Amino acid sequence: MDQVLNVILNGFNGRIRGRIIEETLKPFTVGSCVSIIRRSEDLPNINSKKNIRHDPSDLNTMDWNEIRPLDERMVYSMRDCEAVFMHMMDRREWMGRSYSYGERKRLYLQNLRYWNHIIEEEKINLFLSSTLPHRIRTYVIYALCKEKGIPTIFPFHAGHVEGDFLMVEDLVDFCPELELHHNELKEKYSNNDDPIKLPERYEQYILSQTVEGEDPPKPWYMELDDDPPEKHGRIVQGVNMLKKSQKKFWGQFCKSVLARLRAEYWIRRIVYLYRRVRAYKIFSFYDKNAIDPDFSKKYVYLPLHLEPEASVCPMAGVYANQILMVQMLSEALPDDVLIYVKEHPSQQSYLPDGIGRASFFYQDIIRTPKVRFMRRQSNTYRLIENSLAVASGTGTAGVEGLFRGKPFLMFGHWSYQYAPGVFPIHSVEDCKKAVDIIIKGEGKPILRDLRIFFKALADVAIQGVIDERWCRHRPEDEERSIGALSGAFIDRIKKNFSHTTLPLTERAHVLA
Repeated sequence: MDQVLNVILNGFNGRIRGRIIEETLKPFTVGSCVSIIRRSEDLPNINSKKNIRHDPSDLNTMDWNEIRPLDERMVYSMRDCEAVFMHMMDRREWMGRSYSYGERKRLYLQNLRYWNHIIEEEKINLFLSSTLPHRIRTYVIYALCKEKGIPTIFPFHAGHVEGDFLMVEDLVDFCPELELHHNELKEKYSNNDDPIKLPERYEQYILSQTVEGEDPPKPWYMELDDDPPEKHGRIVQGVNMLKKSQKKFWGQFCKSVLARLRAEYWIRRIVYLYRRVRAYKIFSFYDKNAIDPDFSKKYVYLPLHLEPEASVCPMAGVYANQILMVQMLSEALPDDVLIYVKEHPSQQSYLPDGIGRASFFYQDIIRTPKVRFMRRQSNTYRLIENSLAVASGTGTAGVEGLFRGKPFLMFGHWSYQYAPGVFPIHSVEDCKKAVDIIIKGEGKPILRDLRIFFKALADVAIQGVIDERWCRHRPEDEERSIGALSGAFIDRIKKNFSHTTLPLTERAHVLA
């Protein structure tokens, strides 16, 4: 019997993403297609036998008598997912809204129950996402699919070169093709001095990191973050809505006015103001305990991640709790080596009500005897240059350290886990072994080895544009992106179903 794709789609709204998924699924026979999308007009045009739209607000109006219940085996087998979900709920604590443990647990069980029902009821055999699953709903779907042996495929940034993506199927074994190809290139270049040719975009990136006496420019995504879409999101949405439909605009405007007449709205505003005051005290505690760096001391540099962010949860795994990272490193380091901890420069400005930080967070870290807080205005590049090594989940500072000959203790999962000079840390033993090597002055990356890694990265990566809101691109890039990324999706789907017969239409797919 021919294999039919029953697929869950996440995040394929928008002009480019919609086209990518439409081209991806054209060659296949699609049975059930479940699209997670808020507005019906944003649904991609998929030729499926059954098309289901899941609005993120659906759980609020669900008739739970129609949804199959959870059993003990399912709940126990998904305990790792539950722990991540509880942490991810921080993303929802906006504008004075907070969630108790009971509320978080209820929402988790609802998502687990609903998506388990959908997967079983619709016989789902594939999950495609436009990005790494880092929201509560998509992470539950990803974890359920992993538990049930269902393929999951999503593109994610290959590294720090804008517009390069890897096709990823697992958040831990991030891209085994990259590791394999890197090993092949290391073997190829091991016994010769042949020049390692890189695409111009990679040459420019390496040059920006290695100019003598100059700090590298901001990463491209930080430049875009200077004015993120969310900053003026409601205004832009309102203007666009007014252009499309005055009736819809005024309807939403009246709803907004009525919301402000309710006591609940003003209670949340008051709670938000209270949280801002509390957050000011939390950040003040950090500042009062921060000092200027003493470069005569031996230390490991540990810049804190901005939270909540995908680079921490889920990419750092259990070390999304950054206190664990500090404690493990402190245990492994010799008595004469300190840990210089520096707060992320955007943490307070980006999240002024304290989301991602708590009063105990800094207190628990500073209680570690080897820890010294660095002033937030301290130059991160000077801290990297004078360190023995850099420690982080998946942070940019660790990669910047590689170009300065500094080992990177990586408490997370990303493409750089395969790079020279990187020590992936998953256990106390990993940390102790890495520290022993670093203290001996070994394990430092050299530029030629980094060039080999970046050649592997460039060879495996796909160039393209996925979300036009978060990139700098030319209109002519779009068609090339749609061809390249849909082609990469198709190749992955075929690989995952190679043991079965997938009916394909007679269609040539041309990659740019």
